[in-house]
Amino acid sequence: MAPVSECVAKAALTRQESRGGHTRDDYPQTDPEWGKVNLVVRDNRGSIDINRQPLPQMPDELKTLFEEGK
Repeated sequence: MAPVSECVAKAALTRQESRGGHTRDDYPQTDPEWGKVNLVVRDNRGSIDINRQPLPQMPDELKTLFEEGK
């Protein structure tokens, strides 16, 4: 569990915003730019690497489902 906890903590420190269950007192707002990326965390032989990867485009039929719930 320690490696997973380290990954979660490092990703939380990298993401400079509050979103969903991830909240920060020093970054209380949601940043739309962070909503466009995923943080991919990998163990690289004992070193934790964090990379930003763009989110894939959401299909239109899913977008309509989210818009209906507003």
